[in-house]
Amino acid sequence: MYICGEQKHRIMEITLKNSYGYTEVVFEAENVKVVGDITQRLYDVDESGKSILKGKDISDLDLDKFVRFMEDLVYYRDREFDSTELICGLFQKMPQDKAEELLNKLNADYLG
Repeated sequence: MYICGEQKHRIMEITLKNSYGYTEVVFEAENVKVVGDITQRLYDVDESGKSILKGKDISDLDLDKFVRFMEDLVYYRDREFDSTELICGLFQKMPQDKAEELLNKLNADYLG
């Protein structure tokens, strides 16, 4: 992800860096750089009761923060915004039953 805003020659960049299974979000502006690890480690317990690293993923809490941020960006924007690619990407990650439920609602609300 790369977001760049320019105003009076000030540039802010927000990037995601993913390497070796870890994901970091990086905020950079002028001479400020903030890096945060947004990776959640997922554990299982084996038969002997030991914790075993099952995998890594983006944390639900951090993803929720970005969703709220995106919602605010779109809400406060005055001009239209073509969110087709974003919506398609989100549908790909949505559980099948939720996607069908939403499609039915959109059909009824907009095509109905």
